[in-house]
Amino acid sequence: MLVNATASGNSVRKTGGCSGCADSGAVAQQKIGASGYVEFTASETGTLRAIGLGEAPTDPGSMLFSVRLQGSAAEVHENGVYKSETPFATGDVIRITVASGAVTYSRNGTVFFTSTGAWSTLFVDVSLYDLNATITNVMIATSPTAAPAATKELRVPKSRAGFR
Repeated sequence: MLVNATASGNSVRKTGGCSGCADSGAVAQQKIGASGYVEFTASETGTLRAIGLGEAPTDPGSMLFSVRLQGSAAEVHENGVYKSETPFATGDVIRITVASGAVTYSRNGTVFFTSTGAWSTLFVDVSLYDLNATITNVMIATSPTAAPAATKELRVPKSRAGFR
């Protein structure tokens, strides 16, 4: 699903709707089951946008685990509740990983927040608030088997996100 936005490869940009409104977004075609991750490269620092994982593929904005970007802060929100934040800069790679009942959030390979959660199948969801806000270079990795033992890095094939 793509609303008031344009997808180009594995990136999404807000091209319509109200600037400052939560009326634009996308849901990726790929799903994450018991383990996997979504990562993206931070682009501009001056727009408000969020990317996360949710259980409802037809309801953008129902993110269970998400990162909200605005200014130079990457904020963790879970079920809409603020949990933590870290600074970010253009070019940083931010990842949300789900494995073995844990959810980790990392920036450039360093975990900055960990929590636990329960989920079945998760869809990658993007919400764009400001005109020209972007989420770029989105990559999704999934694994049909159990999470790898004793490692924070998933060693599974990754693919470019296909937004619909």
